[in-house]
Amino acid sequence: MFFLFFAVPIGDFLLPRLMEWTADFTVMALRASGIPVYREGLQFIIPSGAWSVVEACSGIRYLIASVTVGCLFAYLSYQSMRKRLVFIGVAILVPLVANWLRAYMIVMLGHYSGNTVATGVDHLVYGWLFFGLVIGVMFLIGARWVDPLPPPPKAVASGGLAAASAPVRTHWLALALVFSVVLAPHGALAVMDLGTQTRPVQVVEPMVAAPWRATAQPPSTWRPAFERASDTLDAGLIDGQSQPLGLHVSYYRQQNYQRKLVSSENVLVKSQDPMWARAAGGAIDARLQGRPLRVDSAVLRQHLPGMGNAGQRLLAWRFYWVRGSFTASDYAGKIQGALGRISGWGDDGAHIVIYTPLSDAKEADVDASARLQSYLDSQGNVLAAALLQTRGRD
Repeated sequence: MFFLFFAVPIGDFLLPRLMEWTADFTVMALRASGIPVYREGLQFIIPSGAWSVVEACSGIRYLIASVTVGCLFAYLSYQSMRKRLVFIGVAILVPLVANWLRAYMIVMLGHYSGNTVATGVDHLVYGWLFFGLVIGVMFLIGARWVDPLPPPPKAVASGGLAAASAPVRTHWLALALVFSVVLAPHGALAVMDLGTQTRPVQVVEPMVAAPWRATAQPPSTWRPAFERASDTLDAGLIDGQSQPLGLHVSYYRQQNYQRKLVSSENVLVKSQDPMWARAAGGAIDARLQGRPLRVDSAVLRQHLPGMGNAGQRLLAWRFYWVRGSFTASDYAGKIQGALGRISGWGDDGAHIVIYTPLSDAKEADVDASARLQSYLDSQGNVLAAALLQTRGRD
């Protein structure tokens, strides 16, 4: 029954980390091979051309396939729990390292062949062939320590009363299992949906308090890649020194599998975006409504040929508003969303991004960070009030 959990579509939340690890290893290996590399985020340039680590390069499909088959192989081949856990650990580590080596070899093949080999369709074909070879070798090695099957248990005679009552107990256990696995979750979801609002959403634009002033347009054409929001808002502001700032709000209501506030598909920039790329990122400590808030910070670069510095650069901070409070944690956002549905508050939530242009001369701009924090200090209360007004009353 536990093996059925592999049928659940999970793993997308690992994509950013796996892509980062792949880029780290590939760049490190290229430099160790004597090839000069200029890296910016998940994009890097070598003398023979430019490369980018996208979702297909993360190795998530290798990892899921290896862990699934590895767990099955360990369960069928070993009797010792220690052996099973060791092999499962190997099944996790091997696809990660194999994917890193695959990415490095593809770049090297492209480099030495003048970008005529290991590009396009070849990129994926060579990857799967290499992965199949590695997994096959892993199973061949693991087969050397296969445990013999235990002898079958001896049949024990039982009384007629016990034999008659066994099917009855089995039927009751089956009914209890069906109720707990199928009926109970659906009943719980039905109760949780009672507090969900159904009327259409129209995001209320926050009032602008001095010294900030509203502008006719946001400071950039960039927009976050947030999927299937119930409504969105894009606003532009300038501070007392006439420095620009943009505000984006993606509001979610009646969330389901296709429309979710917290989702691995909701990113600032898609890896294959033709106009923008994420050059750097991390988490930093900020303040909102007098409380500490650790936000997701990213430097975004306008995608231009040659990865030059002529394009616009933005510093963006993003965080959530859920159950009436702010958080930047995906886990806290999920938990608060579940608590909101259980308590009858509803499933309303918002994804908030504030951003400002960076100077061309710096990778990161201290003044830009101070500008974003200044907005949160002076406009945090009106932002929260606008979100509450958007939610309205049940």
